[in-house]
Amino acid sequence: MFKRPRFIVLAILVLLALGLLCLPGRVADRLKVTIGSLFLPLFGLTSSAQIMVDKATTAVVPRQALVNQIEQLQRENQSLRFRALQAEEIFKENERLRQHFGLDRQSVWKSKLARVVGRDPANWWRTMTIDRGSRDGLRPNLPIIAQEGLVGRIAMVGLTQSQVVMVGDPNCLVSVLVQETRDNGMIEPVASAVADPSVVALTHLSRSSAL
Repeated sequence: MFKRPRFIVLAILVLLALGLLCLPGRVADRLKVTIGSLFLPLFGLTSSAQIMVDKATTAVVPRQALVNQIEQLQRENQSLRFRALQAEEIFKENERLRQHFGLDRQSVWKSKLARVVGRDPANWWRTMTIDRGSRDGLRPNLPIIAQEGLVGRIAMVGLTQSQVVMVGDPNCLVSVLVQETRDNGMIEPVASAVADPSVVALTHLSRSSAL
């Protein structure tokens, strides 16, 4: 029965998976980067195909639809400018209050834009690869954020690329502050939510916490 090709392939995959789990942490991390780099050409083909589809779609958009989009963008631009003015006034008020009460000013984030150039194809690890590395000033454990919030942290740094371990991975435990109650805690992956790694648990809360 085990002489059938599919059973042989399955047995090899199981042995490889067990071997990966038994590897030391540093060796496993390097192997992850190597495996992920093998799939980068596929991501490049997918990106090129998407660009071609977008161009083809744009070519057949009616003129009136484009005019409506421009008007919508202009309205959004005006709204954003108004919000920026409000934010500037709030910032100035915050500065005056800090000076009045002698509070230290919070440090401004020095952010760098990065592009995702690789993802874990098998979803064994919650990792991705970005096109920034040590030459761009990156180092391990720096946070990676998007408009929606925290993405993860940098696990390994190369010269031009870095590996990011994302929230929901056991290797990415994050300290958090609950905005409503100001409680401190940590978010950890939920063992029962393997199929949905976006589900996390809030732990290490104070005993006096109302959460």
